Amino acid sequence: ETLTRELHIANADMLPVRGAMLFINLDPSAIADRFEVGSAISAIRRAWARTGAEAEGLVCEVTERKAKSAAILFALADAVRANGFQLAVDDFGAANSDADRLAKLRPDIVKFDARWVARLMRTKPGYAQLKDMTAQFAGLGIKTVFEGIEHLEQLELSETAGATYVQGYALARPEIAPTTFDRFVNYTPAEAARAKLVRDALASRVTLKPGFGLKIA
Repeated sequence: ETLTRELHIANADMLPVRGAMLFINLDPSAIADRFEVGSAISAIRRAWARTGAEAEGLVCEVTERKAKSAAILFALADAVRANGFQLAVDDFGAANSDADRLAKLRPDIVKFDARWVARLMRTKPGYAQLKDMTAQFAGLGIKTVFEGIEHLEQLELSETAGATYVQGYALARPEIAPTTFDRFVNYTPAEAARAKLVRDALASRVTLKPGFGLKIA
């Protein structure tokens, strides 16, 4: 899991897009004690430091899985904040990602579970509940992400419901980056050179240096 996060951060750093937020997962069920909390967050801090980006540009998502103890959950949240990263609760409305966890963690961002969002959008009472929750979170300074937005009508409903961000196929499907970033970015000469390096790197392979540091071979 640590290696996956480091790969994600390293790959994102190669993209010719600056200033975007990067979301990475933290599975609380995979952390046994406070020592492992410190180890996981330290690895994230080192990987993120290599990008040169501001700490608040990284969002650490606590997934819906059950933590081995409340102490580990609190320690995880405290460590994320202590390093200046943003804290998110993932898949709110699913499994252990409920109102109780939200109250304990006080996250910066709440990501609404895709199936839950879709179900609430199907009825007027459900949609009213969705709007009420986003309004309550906004009042607490918490940003919201609606996951699983696959249709244009869902995109419109998300906007009128007050969602801060949306995620899903209605915006774009997963693809190898940065093959199509030219559609969205007007490159400066320096950025164009960086984009070429990235495209060349896609044909290469990723190798590991000692200590799980990453480089493009």
